[in-house]
Amino acid sequence: MSSSSESLTRERLSAEEVEKFEQDGYLILRNLCPESLRQEMLAATKDGLSRVVEPVEYEADVEYPGSPSSRNVAGGETVRRL
Repeated sequence: MSSSSESLTRERLSAEEVEKFEQDGYLILRNLCPESLRQEMLAATKDGLSRVVEPVEYEADVEYPGSPSSRNVAGGETVRRL
């Protein structure tokens, strides 16, 4: 994170939220945006998943420890990133 975005983030998040993000790698921020925007983002995500809009990264592609060995096994076609 750059210093300007880091300072902006720290102004908007509590110390506990920053710590939680640094510990877990993600943070759930409820009511961060209007419901209409959330619905629009959800619709775009579902559309991208249903049409397999490239680039798509699958669990089997990352080859992390514990990830599926190929797309042909359970969880192999789980989308990680659109």
